[in-house]
Formats: sequence, C-alpha cells, structure tokens
Amino acid sequence: MSNPEPRASVVIPTHNRAQVVGRAVTSVLRQELADLEVIVVDDGSTDDTKRVLDEFADDRLQYLFTSHVGAAEARNIGARHAASRWLTFLDSDDTVTPDWLASLLAEAATPGTALVSCGYEERSEGSDIVLRRRLPHPASPSVGPIVELIETGGSYLVDRELFLELGGFDPEQRAAQHQELALRLGPVLVERGLLCGAVMRPLVERWVGRGDNIRADDDAVLAGTLRILDRHRARLELDRPLLANTAATAAYRAVRLGRFTEARRLARAAVRADPRNPRHWARLGALIAPRLAYRHAGRPGPDRTAPAS
Repeated sequence: MSNPEPRASVVIPTHNRAQVVGRAVTSVLRQELADLEVIVVDDGSTDDTKRVLDEFADDRLQYLFTSHVGAAEARNIGARHAASRWLTFLDSDDTVTPDWLASLLAEAATPGTALVSCGYEERSEGSDIVLRRRLPHPASPSVGPIVELIETGGSYLVDRELFLELGGFDPEQRAAQHQELALRLGPVLVERGLLCGAVMRPLVERWVGRGDNIRADDDAVLAGTLRILDRHRARLELDRPLLANTAATAAYRAVRLGRFTEARRLARAAVRADPRNPRHWARLGALIAPRLAYRHAGRPGPDRTAPAS
C-alpha cells in the first residue's frame, strides 16, 4: 500500500531511454529512506520505456505519459503531481547513492530551510572512472550568497510549494535549466530569509558520454545559454566573471555550429565582462580564422568551399 504522505518526491523525466531509465529508478527505490514516491514522466517515448517500468512491482512508483513537451515541462508535470513537501529531480540516465534522500532530508530538518544541495560525481558511461567531482559551494552574487550548488538533476532538494510559486522550470529553456531556476530561486531565498543546507559529499552519479544527453546538443546548449543571457543579464551583471563565462560558453557552441559572426559577438562580450581572463582573449583571437576557431573548439575545420558567416 502506498503512503499518501511520502517524505520526499522524486521526479524523473525521460524520453526514449528504455535502456537506462530502469537503472535510475532502481537506485531511487533502493534508498535507505523507504517513505518516498518516484514519479516517472514519460515525455512521449516511442521505445520500450513503459514496458521497462511496468516490470517494477512497487507501489511507490508512478508512471505518467505525456506528449513530447520537453524535459523542463515534464519535470513541472511531475512536480504538480507530487505529494511531498520536499521535491527533487533526477535525470533518467543518472543514479544516486543509497543514502541520497536520507542525507538531504536530515539537512532539511533545520527550521527555515527551503533548499538542500549535495555533491555529485561525473562518471564515464560503461566505466567506473570518476571524471570530475563537484561539491556544494556558495553560489555567485547573481544567484544569492546563501544559495549552494544547483547544477544538475538530483543535486538539490527544494520546497515544493516554493518551486511551484516560482513557476517551476521554464519550458522554453532548452538547456541549462537548473541554472536558470537558480537565477530565479536564489534572490527569493535571500529576500525571505530562507536557509540552504548542504551535504558535503557526492550523492549523485552523473553518467556522461551518451549521445542523447542534452550536453552533447550544441544547438540546444547555445539556445539555452542565449536565453539566460537575454532574460537574466541584470542578475549576471552582479558577477562579471560568471557573465563572461556564460557568454564564452555560448561562443564555444556557436563555433561548433559554424556560426562565426555570432561567436565573435559573444566572445567580445566575454572579454568586455572579464578582460583580465586570458582564456576569453584566446577564444576571441582564435575567431580571426574559422579553421583556428574550429580547432579551438575541438571540431574538424569547415570545407574550403564553405563561406564563413
């Protein structure tokens, strides 16, 4: 029998990831904390996702199917169905440690807490090699001095009512969705005097190297970064290095797409925002010649007959 008031709700959006979504769900259902619900929002999959999830005989698992609305809106749909005060989001190709929810909820017990973050490890798909380890740290002034790391799915637990009050994730934000949420959430936490907690160890395993990961989609990352620059420039101006890095990220993706005019504009913006950073000058210098810029971005050069934009 399912518990009508779980202590935590885990929303997992997925689209055509039948081969890995079961791994993510299994890692959540194996939590030391048993009092939870898992809401998988199937974002219009056409593969065997439903069959994979039907094999789980666990009343804590809910399956919701929707038309293909994108990961941001799929998370919002799951959040609106959630029953717990505490809400977190896990990508369907990632996994979590058995003490993930118990550790986050222990930090959330402090009165006035609205957000708890934890660390994560990036691992190469099909290997146990740890490529990178990130721990919570004070965020930039653009987000708010008390906000900790909000960077990837599963790395934070947030008060559900506050999340919904802010409108959830931006459905038009194709990439960098957690960063965009942080830019709206952080100032509200500061204004209301709400607290943030942190678990200073990695509890999420972020598997990288899959071709269907949004981080591999240059067009989506460029569009998402440009949207952040457009919508949140005033906040980013409070942290000039962050503004510069955001513009530089967009410039890098524009180069990979062969959009050199746009890349040069963004690279100049990065230099203006943080002129002491030699990496921004190097990227701008590389954009003098398209072939040099392609090498700088790790891509083969364009065809000799292709005109530079």
